[in-house]
Amino acid sequence: MSFKKLFSLFVCAVIVFTAMPFCATAQEYTGEYVDGEAVFEYTQTVGNENDFLNNQNIPTELAEIGITSVKELPVDKIFDTSVKTNTDGTKTKSGYYIGYFDGDVESTCNKLKKIDGVGLATPSTLMQEDAITIPTEVTSPRSLYNTYTKWWFEDLLNIPTAWEEFDTLGNGTVVAVLDSGFTVDHIEYTGRIWEDSAGNKGYNAVTYTSDVSPDTGHGNNVAGIIAGAAGYHYSLIGVAPQSQIMPIKVSEKANSITVPSVVVGINYAISNGADIISMSLSASSANDVFSLLQPACEAAYDAGIIVLASASNNSESASTTLRYPAAFDCVIGVMASGKDGQLCDFSNYDPTLEYYNIAAPGYQILGINGTSTTSVTAYSGTSQATPIIAGLAALYLSIYPDHTPEEFRRSLLNSSTDTVTSNSAVVTDTTYTFPLVNAVNLLSYPNTKPTLYALAGTTAVVDDENSFVYGIDESYTSLEAYIAVSDGSYEVIPTDNGNGTGTIIRVLTNAGAPFRDYEVVIFGDTDGDAKCDGRDTLLCDYAVAGGAVPDSISFACDVDFDNDVDSDDSGIIARCGVFTDFVSQIR
Repeated sequence: MSFKKLFSLFVCAVIVFTAMPFCATAQEYTGEYVDGEAVFEYTQTVGNENDFLNNQNIPTELAEIGITSVKELPVDKIFDTSVKTNTDGTKTKSGYYIGYFDGDVESTCNKLKKIDGVGLATPSTLMQEDAITIPTEVTSPRSLYNTYTKWWFEDLLNIPTAWEEFDTLGNGTVVAVLDSGFTVDHIEYTGRIWEDSAGNKGYNAVTYTSDVSPDTGHGNNVAGIIAGAAGYHYSLIGVAPQSQIMPIKVSEKANSITVPSVVVGINYAISNGADIISMSLSASSANDVFSLLQPACEAAYDAGIIVLASASNNSESASTTLRYPAAFDCVIGVMASGKDGQLCDFSNYDPTLEYYNIAAPGYQILGINGTSTTSVTAYSGTSQATPIIAGLAALYLSIYPDHTPEEFRRSLLNSSTDTVTSNSAVVTDTTYTFPLVNAVNLLSYPNTKPTLYALAGTTAVVDDENSFVYGIDESYTSLEAYIAVSDGSYEVIPTDNGNGTGTIIRVLTNAGAPFRDYEVVIFGDTDGDAKCDGRDTLLCDYAVAGGAVPDSISFACDVDFDNDVDSDDSGIIARCGVFTDFVSQIR
């Protein structure tokens, strides 16, 4: 897997948590971080497993720099934290911990790095929720559907039509939502909250408990966009209302989401079988973003999980500042669009689509109000665009459950033929175009029938009746100069002797499934080496004598194009072998 280019940590890098960013100089820790704690990797070799680092057993060298307590991060699906038994009977383990202390964070991290066994040592970086407006509480159900929801849900993204055409509401899919907490007993969540084997409804990645009660309204809004039921409040309806939400709380209190808690949340989602991870949160470049968060996202991707994240709301180009995890290559980064065919003026954007990949509506999107059953909340932000894509991913996987994250990404990006433009108030000197998702196009894409065709201006012929491709020059080097496939791709399976007669052109659907095989025919070539020479007369003579040969070889032998293989054809091929005759490839 190729990874998106990373901005160096030795440039001006910043975590935006409030409206006032700051700039860190070279060699300093970047970002806004939590006072009194550091994240570190610690490798120990001990005689007894009970001697490994824990709150009751803090080694002297850690205590001497002020570490008073520790918490181990459960990250076994991301890093190898298993206990190894050595030949002398001792035990070795590399674990990841948060150390707590009174004192300067950067100084403590630098001291940690000098201790034997410590690898990574970094501040615990704060992340932000990517909703920018004060939530609006709305209470008039039916009229509000037309005001807040219909424009994107029905008119723009075509979601109800997709439900009907594909007979799915996201059944059987699990979406892990990493956010600031959830009201899991809310009536709108009935039957839509995932439970573990013990009946727990979610996971707290800070306390390692099942208490996911909300610190803000953000998580309920986001989860409602994915799986709202349109039950008690007509105006609220999720993109995939029969999907399951795996609630993962990653905040200790309001505005306190950290990279380590998000990493623990991702580890939990991997361990418990999530199909999709939706993160409406972000940070800029920071030490633990690359050393912890990036490996976590990669581990989820490698486990077959679709990972989505918001591009954030700084009105900035990716060429100026990147936001993570959206900018990681293994993550689909989501921008926010409005009602006017443009990105919202707050949305970050990427003209190259290398870091942020897709746009979805993000203006005044309704979600669950955790404190009321008679009203809903309306938020704006890339936070709201991201769960729309997560809900569409749930619809997609309910139809194509065996598809990989890469297959979903390909279907999403290639099917998004609708577009929005850059916001004219943000980008004033040019206009950029970004793909906008469409539910019907997305769900149709893998099953669209591919078509193999000859490129204009070439002599190539695609013979659909006989499944042959001919009119190609002898000793050609690449079929790309002659043919192409719409709504799919192809792979070439050569013969034992080369890419001549009998070479298979296997046409694949958008999902990568085999659709149809064609065979290359080079007239006069019977041994598959893509040229007519003396060796080809043997098989042609055999065919003239009535011997059974593959249809492609029989067709290749008919070099005088009279629809009959006879001695005249054999004679032409023989003379071609001694350069006294010529076989045309244009039939």
